[in-house]
This record gives sequence, structure tokens and C-alpha cells, in this order.
Amino acid sequence: MITGYEELNQNINLTIEKIEQVANASKEQEAGIVQINDAVNLLDRATQENAQVADQISKMSSDIANMSDSLVTAASRASFLQEAREEVCNVDLVYDTAKLKVNVLGLKDDVYSKLGSYEKWTTSSCYTVSDWIKEYLEINPSCDYSAIEDLEKLNVSLKGKLQELV
Repeated sequence: MITGYEELNQNINLTIEKIEQVANASKEQEAGIVQINDAVNLLDRATQENAQVADQISKMSSDIANMSDSLVTAASRASFLQEAREEVCNVDLVYDTAKLKVNVLGLKDDVYSKLGSYEKWTTSSCYTVSDWIKEYLEINPSCDYSAIEDLEKLNVSLKGKLQELV
């Protein structure tokens, strides 16, 4: 009878061991399922964010298309005097000059905005004019140098007059 109890005890121990193995395997599966669930949730969030970004891009592209249409319409309606067209040989020069003008006005605006600060400061030289002159001379080596000299003098004068305001 003792051997029967020993055999029963061994079977119980084997059963307990198998139950522990199944429990450990279940815990490992649970950890794997939790990781998969986290990954699916992360993927879902990323998908939703991508959908929102796609909607924003779609709206922006629609806005850009509308702006482009407006620009095309404005350009088609623009008219130029033939005389003015003939006088403008270099359209890039016109745009570069306009950009230079905006930069110089920005410098003046910067100086005027600092006038009420009651701090000591000096005006910065308008390097954009000097840079523009250098670039222009590289592109047009046979230009009217007297006009270039006048521009350089005016640039120095501008800096001086802006400094006088200080």
C-alpha cells in the first residue's frame, strides 16, 4: 500500500509540475499578447495621425491649387506698356533690384524701430547693397562704372545718415 501512495504522490508531483509549466507558458503567452496589443494600439494611433496629416496635406494642396489658379488669372490679366517692356532688357535685374530695395527699407525700418530704446548702438552697414554691387559686376563686367561708384557713395551716405539719427 505504501508503494501505491508513493506512486500517487509521484503522480501528484508530476501533475503539479505540469500545472506550473502550463501556468508559466500562459504567463509568457500573456506577455506576448500584451506586447502585440501595445503594438496594434501604437499602429492604430500612427494610422490615425497619418490620416490627419493626409487630410491636412490634401487641404493644403487644394489651397495651393486655388492660389496657383489665382496667380495664373492675375498674370493673364496683367498688361504692360509695350514701351516699358522694351526698356526692360533684364527681368532678373528688375527683380534683384526690387529685392535690394526691400532689404534697404528693412534696414531703415530696423534703425527707426531702435530709436525709442535710448540705448547706444551703431547702424549696421547695408551689406546687401555692397553684395548686390559685387554680384552685378561679376555678371556685367562691362557696365557703367560711374553708376556703380554713385551707388557705392550712396550706400556710404545712407549708413552715415542712419547713424546720425542715433
